[in-house]
Amino acid sequence: MESNEANASIVNEFTIKAVGNTMQEMAYDTKVLEVKAGSTVKITLVNEGIDASMIHNIVFVKKGTTEEVAMEVEEEITMEVEETIEEEIMEMQEEEEFVEAKPEEIIEE
Repeated sequence: MESNEANASIVNEFTIKAVGNTMQEMAYDTKVLEVKAGSTVKITLVNEGIDASMIHNIVFVKKGTTEEVAMEVEEEITMEVEETIEEEIMEMQEEEEFVEAKPEEIIEE
């Protein structure tokens, strides 16, 4: 059996490309990477998307924890989006570009 030191001396190189140009199409061309424990890994991420929403993240998880990690990431993203929306509304209010109307002030035509 190879030692971890021997595994570490070999560099496993991967190039992963982001594919798709919409949120619905967003994916990577490589779904799974497998290396021996203790190995040295070099990953090159390539993103040629032209849409701003195509900024990609990559997360490495222990086998069997994918769902747990995905739920945590989804919660974090939701909180970030909510904070961004609140900040944008505050900026618009400060710049007087956003007027909050009360239901009784809305006039239907």
